[in-house]
Amino acid sequence: MAMSGPAAGVSASVSIARQLGCARMLTFDMGGTTTDVCLIVDGQAEMTDGRMLGDKPLRQPMLAVHSIGAGGGSIVRNGPGGLTVGPESAGSEPGPACYGRGGTEPTITDANAVLGYLNPETKLGDRIGIDIAAAKRVIAPIARALGLSLTETALGIIKVANATMARALRRVTVERGIDGRDCTLLAFGGGGPMHAAGLADLYGIAEVVVPSASSAFSALGCLTADFSFLQQQTLRAALDGIDLARVSERMEALIADASAPLLANNVAKAEIQVELVALMRYAAQNDAIPVSFTLPLDVARLKQDFLTRHHELFGYATGEPCVIESVRVQARRPSTTIVSRPATAARAVSTGTRTCSFDGFHDIATAIIDRASLTETINGPAIIEDAWSTVVVPPGWQAKPDTSGNLFLTRRAA
Repeated sequence: MAMSGPAAGVSASVSIARQLGCARMLTFDMGGTTTDVCLIVDGQAEMTDGRMLGDKPLRQPMLAVHSIGAGGGSIVRNGPGGLTVGPESAGSEPGPACYGRGGTEPTITDANAVLGYLNPETKLGDRIGIDIAAAKRVIAPIARALGLSLTETALGIIKVANATMARALRRVTVERGIDGRDCTLLAFGGGGPMHAAGLADLYGIAEVVVPSASSAFSALGCLTADFSFLQQQTLRAALDGIDLARVSERMEALIADASAPLLANNVAKAEIQVELVALMRYAAQNDAIPVSFTLPLDVARLKQDFLTRHHELFGYATGEPCVIESVRVQARRPSTTIVSRPATAARAVSTGTRTCSFDGFHDIATAIIDRASLTETINGPAIIEDAWSTVVVPPGWQAKPDTSGNLFLTRRAA
């Protein structure tokens, strides 16, 4: 089965999290139509089995990726409640107005162009130029309606977009008992590196990582994914008085089923890592939460881990009877592929300065830096460009590269 774009991006993010030894990482993939976010804890992406497909519940284990209609091509509206972004999108045809392909609706990308973040002297994919005048034309009606300048309106659009994305980050952190401010933000996709520092400021995140080949990061994830298979089966067993022999027999069968495809593909048994999860709930509840365990099953430890996790998620835990609703087994051979700096065709990147605007800093000279030439820490304001992405380093932030081509953005010490 082919890996979807969001899943592939998460796969590459897991590889980065493991390489960097990052305990908690938030992935932030901003593409043309949507922004996808996911939480990675201890080198593993969070999973869920309670998603909706339209208005129908889908009870199937899957990555806990939360998607919102806020991408670079999301259309900006000035409605009764003020500015909104998305979920309507300009799509790839005609795309944002600044692409010069007939777009007439203002988008987030047009706001970035008005602020000076996109380079009008280069072509995207050697085909699409940046038409700043067109971006200004489509944003001008909103600016007139609000009684603001073009710059103030564009900054307002970016603030609304970032606030929308911040709500998505809260969805995958707060609702899972995680303080997102303790996470590292991994920003990729076409628009992620432009919005990452502003989003981190809004959310209170201290560090941003922009990986090498960030605009092609999901494609890279297809090459770095773990080789894994998952099995899940309903159990419905009360924890008090549980039949340990029955559970052990069931688990051994599931482990064998999950491992069989790996063994059939010549993966040595010693290379296979097996993770066991019990989906648990109180007897009077409907929804179960995942709790990791090992064999032989230690009932007292499993119950305590359930109570601890329940308290983390919901703020309380009781002594009520609890139930194992189902059990999940994932057998994997972890990927050994290192996500490193890609070899790319040379692209001329203009350096020097360009006039850009940021929150609180309008029309200021901003350093334009070729990412390939960056070897030491630089202070914002700066725009870092390469064939893959545009990275915005606002005033008060700094950027530092590592040997693998990743960029680390942090707030500059006062």
